[in-house]
Amino acid sequence: MSDFFKPSNFDAPDESGNVAGHGTKKIENQLDQNIVHVSCSQIARLTRKEDGLVLHRQKVHTVVVIGVVQSVEEVTTKNVYVIDDYTPGGPIEVQYWKNTAEGPGGSMRISLVPPTVLERTYIRVTGKVSYSEQKPFVVAFRVDAIKDPNEIPEHFLQVINDSLFLEKRKNVTVNAKNKGAMAGPSNVNQIGGNNTSNNNNGGYTQLQRGVLNILSKHKDSPSGLKRIEIHNYMTGVNPSQIDDAIQFLMVDLQQFSDYVYRYPDVQSIDQTLKVLEIRIQSIVSDEINFDIIGLKPFFANTIRQLILNEIPTMAIEDVYFQKNTSTFFNCDYISQRLALIPIDANPNDFKFRNKNQSERLNTNNCIVMNLNRKNTGTQPIKIYADEIVWEPIGTRQNLLSPIKLLYPKIPIMYLKPDEEIVCRLHCVKGRGLDHMKFSPGFARYFFHSQITIKDGENLSNETVERIKSSFPAGVIETKIRPNGQIIPVVVNERLDHHTRSFKNYDDVAKAVQVKYYRDHLIFIVETYGVKDPAEMFINALDIFKYKIEIWKERIQKVKSEPEKK
Repeated sequence: MSDFFKPSNFDAPDESGNVAGHGTKKIENQLDQNIVHVSCSQIARLTRKEDGLVLHRQKVHTVVVIGVVQSVEEVTTKNVYVIDDYTPGGPIEVQYWKNTAEGPGGSMRISLVPPTVLERTYIRVTGKVSYSEQKPFVVAFRVDAIKDPNEIPEHFLQVINDSLFLEKRKNVTVNAKNKGAMAGPSNVNQIGGNNTSNNNNGGYTQLQRGVLNILSKHKDSPSGLKRIEIHNYMTGVNPSQIDDAIQFLMVDLQQFSDYVYRYPDVQSIDQTLKVLEIRIQSIVSDEINFDIIGLKPFFANTIRQLILNEIPTMAIEDVYFQKNTSTFFNCDYISQRLALIPIDANPNDFKFRNKNQSERLNTNNCIVMNLNRKNTGTQPIKIYADEIVWEPIGTRQNLLSPIKLLYPKIPIMYLKPDEEIVCRLHCVKGRGLDHMKFSPGFARYFFHSQITIKDGENLSNETVERIKSSFPAGVIETKIRPNGQIIPVVVNERLDHHTRSFKNYDDVAKAVQVKYYRDHLIFIVETYGVKDPAEMFINALDIFKYKIEIWKERIQKVKSEPEKK
């Protein structure tokens, strides 16, 4: 926690209007809860109850809000700002109280001088919400000018995150006094043990974590635990709150119970190699689709990341404009369009440019292309990628296969009559880890579904139709009996990619059970055209093997070094 958020730095009026240490009522200015990012509309909707200000039925002690200043009013004791973030609810008022020279009992206090705030500028306000005639406003602890525009979208993303976090936990959070409160660093662990923040609890409250701990200790029990048994373990806690936590966990953990394994006992590499199986489903020019059975998802995700980030290709790195009289006067815009066009060149014919040294571009690490076009007609013309011509440099490059842009009919720009563009392009070798323009393609995987329809012969025709429409086309088909009854039949589970739409209907959710095999993966590799998709997968495996060998050498080196005393 930064020095600013120490209690000694807080000295603002309480809700009755008395300044701490100078009125009839003294309050403790300290952050004993999480700081919540909010919007102006959320402050306008805040409700006041006897136990304090609440958002999503939970206490909110400190808020952060960002807005543009509509007006500034400076008086003797405080500065008043009206700010608005253009969310529904209108602007809100911010009061920044000025400190006196001495604190309580004549002690020195840290002076909080209000910053210079101009109208039509963005500021970040940290403070607490108070009320004046039932109208909410913010008593500011701190006001900062926004210098980086990126802070504004980051703030609103944090607003969404905090709101979802509070909404998720509104029914099951308890504090030390057994009252509803927002879980924060000050909340006491009622189940026993040291006080820990929510970041260490996997996103759960102390009560939810306590229920999970009890369940984990009895996970091998054949009959499980009854609710009354959990109540007995958690003496001193309100049973209704325990039931709320259990209900929350039943919903929140449902997604984890949906996952199963074809080979649950496989744990080691040797066991994996014995059961590992690859089934090719389809191969076309730009895509390969296959199943990997017996492999854990973290291995598959590593391969996916290697395909995206580690397989090198050639791409346009620098564009030098000699002349540009076109309407597209922004050369950066043209450069960015050019850089994303794939280049039909074998990256194995070139070397990486050494980034650690000021290495000059040469025939071994660079491709040179030119775009030279002028509109000599009377009508606007469209410039396509095939206007860009490769310029071989040196004897070695003249021996290579012709290099060109992979998709010749990608439009680049328009040229009006008498407009001209002349530029020179330098292409280098790189990886997706450096920039996604170097990525050779895309890779993704899904868990294979296991779909079971319960008592399908006794379902109504309406339910059967909803079951069919809840999955992608081809997953569920229907058969019609002579009496007109429709029966659902699972045809192709591979086409289901975790849609989960069947949970939108109660009757369908009861009739259908879907599990996902975490060790049966549907793997798809797509290419942008430079490399063959099957070759991309093999290259990723080679890189994976190389990285493993490097780590083995490092580990052996560490083991062989004598221990330092």
